[in-house]
Amino acid sequence: MAGPVVASAVIVRDFSFSSPVDDSKKMTPRTRAAACAEILDKCWVGVGVVEHDVIDSVNIFQATMLAMREAVAKLQVAPDCVLVDGGRAPAFAGTAKAFAVVRGDAKSFSIACAS
Repeated sequence: MAGPVVASAVIVRDFSFSSPVDDSKKMTPRTRAAACAEILDKCWVGVGVVEHDVIDSVNIFQATMLAMREAVAKLQVAPDCVLVDGGRAPAFAGTAKAFAVVRGDAKSFSIACAS
């Protein structure tokens, strides 16, 4: 693997966004930048990074699960519930329940913000 696996976790504090938020791959660079500024202003954000040497030692799936756990652990407040974009969600420390949501960035504003 050439680079790190990166995951983000977002808790939206203020839903009054003027920028559209969607799957980041569907957004233009300009709308993505505007949405990013609002996300950083109106949300708590945690980012998890797992480097290539860890990916090589555990595999890409486990590294992704580690990055998600790290992102949630870095949030300013502990969530009661975690929505994960995709078919599998890791177990999280504490009492947070995790739910996998296929195509979650199209179904959840919080997941789209994390995208």
